[in-house]
Amino acid sequence: MSKRIRSNYRRRLLYWLADGGGTISEGAKAVGLRLPHASAELKKLRQNGFAVGDKEVGSRGAVQRLTGLGRELLHEDEMAAFTRIKLDSKPNNAIGCVLARDRQMLLLAYNKKPVNRLIPLPKRPFGTNNSTDTSSSGNEGGLSNWVWAVQQIGGEHWVNEEGLASIAPSLEVNGGGTIDDWEEVKAPWVIIRVNLFEERGDLTLSFGSWIGDIGELDEGGWPELPRGCVGGDWNLGLALPSSLPISPFECVIAPISARLGRGLILRTAAKGAWILADLDLLAGESTPLPLEVLMKWIEVAHPRLYQEELLDRHNWLRSELLGRNRQLKRTSGQQATWQRFRKAWPKAIWRQKNPPFDSMWNLRGMDRSASFALIEWALDNSPVPVVIQWPLDLENDVDKLKHISKHPNLRLLITSGWEPKGDSLILRISESGMPSMEIGSAGSNPLPFTLTNTPVSAYSVPSIELPQNISDLAPTKQELLNSGMKVPKTIPAPSNILSQSTLFSCMLYPHGDSSWANLCEVSNPLAAWIATPNSERAERWERIHARISTQWIGLLEPESVANIQMSRYAVLDADWSRRASHEMQSRIHKNPDILLDLHPIALGNVDSWYAGVALSVAPLLPRDHAKDIVSWAWSVWSAEPEHEMEHVLPCLENLSQKGLLKKGWSKDVFVDQLPLGHPMHMWKELCLISTGAPLEEDDAILIISQLPWRWWAGWANQLLIAAIQTAKGREVLSQTNLPWAAILFQAAGAPSPSPGTLVTYSGCSAEIEIVLAQHRYDLLRRGGLGTEQLLDVHDSLLAIVENKPPPFGRCHPLVGWLIQPLETWPPLDIDYWADSDNAISQALLNRQSGYHEGLLSPEQQRLT
Repeated sequence: MSKRIRSNYRRRLLYWLADGGGTISEGAKAVGLRLPHASAELKKLRQNGFAVGDKEVGSRGAVQRLTGLGRELLHEDEMAAFTRIKLDSKPNNAIGCVLARDRQMLLLAYNKKPVNRLIPLPKRPFGTNNSTDTSSSGNEGGLSNWVWAVQQIGGEHWVNEEGLASIAPSLEVNGGGTIDDWEEVKAPWVIIRVNLFEERGDLTLSFGSWIGDIGELDEGGWPELPRGCVGGDWNLGLALPSSLPISPFECVIAPISARLGRGLILRTAAKGAWILADLDLLAGESTPLPLEVLMKWIEVAHPRLYQEELLDRHNWLRSELLGRNRQLKRTSGQQATWQRFRKAWPKAIWRQKNPPFDSMWNLRGMDRSASFALIEWALDNSPVPVVIQWPLDLENDVDKLKHISKHPNLRLLITSGWEPKGDSLILRISESGMPSMEIGSAGSNPLPFTLTNTPVSAYSVPSIELPQNISDLAPTKQELLNSGMKVPKTIPAPSNILSQSTLFSCMLYPHGDSSWANLCEVSNPLAAWIATPNSERAERWERIHARISTQWIGLLEPESVANIQMSRYAVLDADWSRRASHEMQSRIHKNPDILLDLHPIALGNVDSWYAGVALSVAPLLPRDHAKDIVSWAWSVWSAEPEHEMEHVLPCLENLSQKGLLKKGWSKDVFVDQLPLGHPMHMWKELCLISTGAPLEEDDAILIISQLPWRWWAGWANQLLIAAIQTAKGREVLSQTNLPWAAILFQAAGAPSPSPGTLVTYSGCSAEIEIVLAQHRYDLLRRGGLGTEQLLDVHDSLLAIVENKPPPFGRCHPLVGWLIQPLETWPPLDIDYWADSDNAISQALLNRQSGYHEGLLSPEQQRLT
């Protein structure tokens, strides 16, 4: 039976350690213990192996950390609390239960993992007699009685329903990747720890309280966000799962060193503000500098000059920039100022007009004095809020940073690591990475949100059927357009209703919207995938491919996938594998050095797909390259020939003819480990037929339906005669569109391009006309494109037997001439072949005639 932790203070200390720990004094303050008591308790935890310090015993300032044994102790305590819950009393529509509450911390058990870290909790427990009316969401008190809590990162713990064992979390996608499939978790309950933003006396949840779902609310129905994060004039992001915007009222400090994070935050904060930053992150051009900043710069550059002298230098420098009088020589002081000026403002452009509201200035390349002057002038004179990316070379000037961070005109200050003490709003990247962020002051629980520059606005989506595959996207979009729906210029935030966000993503397809897709990646990965721009699909697929059906990989262009990732994606979908194979062959053909990255020496282990691609492109490369490919790829592919058979087998035959692969190579291809329905089994069967093995009717049907017709054209007579004998065979033949005239009507003795075998065409057998006559009525009854092809063959053979001109064909107007003597052919007019069968057209252009005297009746033969 799981152990319980009896002491609340011990439990608090363990959770404090689980959140990162710290010094003993910090732990005492965090859990509300006097320092001696906290020190004694932590000592016991260390002695029992539940905690460890990073310094020797007795050293001051040692940071205390939780051990694996301590984490197991917490898990056992959580499972003990879970076993005390009476699951048989769970009300309908309840989604979770309170296992413990200690001040602002609550331990919760959910039967489905919450999608977002920000979790709404009801102030009152779920009542057993409550209705399921959506106006109350099943919780007493209505929509206003909710509060926000934040899930602690890394604290989730999965248990079975009896609470007797831990279970590893697992996501499982069922069926076709529909909306209800994504968060189906194998483990029935997940235990999480959450913290309220503040202690609340109106929250009556306690051990055993059941929790309902907040449901689908309008913006006004969600709990209020912490003060300081709302009420501002700009949107930093969205507090998912709600549609509430994060609009800080106060200045935000962002100690972020990652260049990507800085760039995204700058883009989000840029609207309606002056920007002073490295403009390479914004791909923007610097606004001309105002002459008014010169006075501020001279004060910084010459801190020891009197005010009168500063004013004289300013007036002189201003006049120099507006138009220098070359007849007047500069004094030594003026020359010193000019030299400092040129060094501080390299390649700067100046103007007298007031800067526009959307001004941007590039701090990159400026020296310290210029950066300080421009920043201070902008803060003092800007008509709009100011966004600053603090220059890296000024990071050590803490006094300046403190002064700037308190300026009332500052909207956002991005630093490389510095952050102020006190109650300033601090913005950080979440541990889960961009676009997940956290904002909050020191000592408070940070508010998790998703970064976006998409303003919030409501939208309505008609209720229509959701797309089930890629081919449904365009019709779904057209149906939405026909219903009057349009994408507004300002794209709204994703709906909390998954079906609506999925349909709206169809409106954004195919161009997509990156910010919108980022917002719904966690809650609705399919909508995020549909709405992703093509240039960003490779990165997003890497993150979400396990959460949606593999059929959706078709939206990913192989051109955007790196060589090393191609194989891993190709095995997911056959159609995408073919596209990826063509792309890889093209890359290798253009740059054979790519083979160095795919070589076993580089990868350590090459899979069958890469080997197949390399063998497919080998005949196109110089002999040395082709020889090297055969040396390593042949053994890999022949042992597992599951991929690329249509491309690889003909290329292997070509390589064998060039002497790069041994004769009789087909015997070394192993197919026993492949699934029974794999076409490679039929190719092996075809190889056996070429050695005289008997042909079974079922094998004939599979060979015709699974293999390229050019491979088995040399055995077409016996295959067709065998397959047409059964009802199953006639059904397959009637529905399989094959150019039977081009297959059968070939000159006897011509070589047949069948990989791995040696066979020549035997010419069309007279028995073909007999079997087609026997089954003509049944084929007509079944219909299908295959039937039309076979009827063209029968009519063409009848014309020979009856000594009549060929009739007008169904699949090609001149199909009958393929079995007529070549000297009787009329001039070929290809102008009206546009909609005809391509293979038959090619046979006619090649002047391929399958005529031989064996097709004639005995009377006709005597006349010849």
